[in-house]
Amino acid sequence: SSFAIKLAIDNEMDHEIMALTVNGPREVMLKVASYFEQKGYNEKAIILYIKGRNFKRALDLSMKFKLFDYINKITGEIDQNQDTDPEVLAAVGSHFMEANQPDKAVHLLIASGQHEKALELCLEHNIQINEDMIEYFTVIYYMY
Repeated sequence: SSFAIKLAIDNEMDHEIMALTVNGPREVMLKVASYFEQKGYNEKAIILYIKGRNFKRALDLSMKFKLFDYINKITGEIDQNQDTDPEVLAAVGSHFMEANQPDKAVHLLIASGQHEKALELCLEHNIQINEDMIEYFTVIYYMY
């Protein structure tokens, strides 16, 4: 409950806070994520930002503190949340380009509406184009 979380925060019972928050309401998760971020518990903050669907903040922290394992978790969550901000998709795609993982970047570029850039990557890096991708790339072809 919110009261239990507030009590745990007031008494800095950080382990208990995480346990109480992880299955709680989204608003509570995001408040507690901010609390952990302020205390420097970046991994806990990232986990709660991901669960609370604030992918942009989770990505920013993951990159700032070089916690790259969380970027893959963010990507997995993005796949399940079709309403993800295109800016976040593009940022994660850029990360995969910097990490020399263009195949993962292609998927995110398509999802963010950057179909032409995704097609260029496929051609540059010999990435196999699957049936799902063809649908998006066909639109580009008919535009020209």
